[in-house]
Amino acid sequence: MYYSEYIYKYLFVLIFQFNLTYCSIQCLNENGNPVDWYVVYKLPKIRHGSGFINDGTAYKYITSETLSGGWIDSHLPITSEQSLVARTLHPLYDKQNDDDIWLVYNDQEKWFSKESFGHTKGVMAANKNGGFWLIHSVPAFPSVAEKYSYPERGHRNGQSMLCITLPANQIDKLGKIFMYNKPNIFGKKISDNIKGIYPNLELAANGTTVKKAPWQMLSNIYSAAGRNFTNYAKSKKFNKDLYEWVADEFKTDIFAETWLNEVKPLPSKCDHYEVINVLSIEFKNNSKSSASVKFSSYKDHSKWAISKLATKPWICIGDINRAEHQEKRGGGTMCLEDKTLWEAYNNIINNTSSCKSYETKNHIAQ
Repeated sequence: MYYSEYIYKYLFVLIFQFNLTYCSIQCLNENGNPVDWYVVYKLPKIRHGSGFINDGTAYKYITSETLSGGWIDSHLPITSEQSLVARTLHPLYDKQNDDDIWLVYNDQEKWFSKESFGHTKGVMAANKNGGFWLIHSVPAFPSVAEKYSYPERGHRNGQSMLCITLPANQIDKLGKIFMYNKPNIFGKKISDNIKGIYPNLELAANGTTVKKAPWQMLSNIYSAAGRNFTNYAKSKKFNKDLYEWVADEFKTDIFAETWLNEVKPLPSKCDHYEVINVLSIEFKNNSKSSASVKFSSYKDHSKWAISKLATKPWICIGDINRAEHQEKRGGGTMCLEDKTLWEAYNNIINNTSSCKSYETKNHIAQ
């Protein structure tokens, strides 16, 4: 390795540490330490399961710091105020902070999805130094009351989450994305001290949406550590399946794990670049897991997709399903190209639907 490469890597680490030190609003792990990003898989409620699986509060996670170790079983339930999600969301409940902005949005704020808004769920929070974006699939989450709570209705099914720590120069990009998605914002705070710093976010928070084509937008979002995430955002006027667009952009077939209990779920797309529906998930027993966990996609409310081939190792986590009526809803997904993370998701696909060119009952890694 050349000397210049050492210098580059050293400076890269210094910049990352600087960003995390001066941005108090960021993704946090279970020890309360900052991480560049993390993914969470909340497992469905499984009768006769062990531990937290029995009541639907068990979760597995991977952080930017633990990536090589694969899925980790949390020793905490998702309902715990010490869970990495609860720790991350602490700024929402900090009444002393007067220099932050946060938006909480969920199409299922209560019991029914608000069809006039995008099928989107998430939280963003920031100050002038940066912040985080948490994308998830949990209905009626999070609470914007006095403290963190996880809803009872989020126990039954599997759920997915992605948190990314963002530097200040990336935060306002979220406002543009929200103008396409049209999220149902049911909680927000825009401190006087931060007004004008993130103008697009303020516009989106006040209901501004895109008024003319194109009705979709692809954005590059860079994390605090410089990881390049690619966001796919669509307006309801896009009028197409999000995942077919993603497959076309990747120029490869993809597997999609989304809610199969829709009134008119979309079948697997079997021409050009295929979009194959996942039918079941299995976390196999390993050194970090006490038992295998297997469940049908009909019990999984997660929304994620991966490329079929390891040569293009993309993983996407978002908030919209593959369903006919959702072609007419705003929504999106955030994608990262990473071989190790791709393997973690690829290895849990147990069963998929089939196409003429890809017949399978049990998923085989390519």
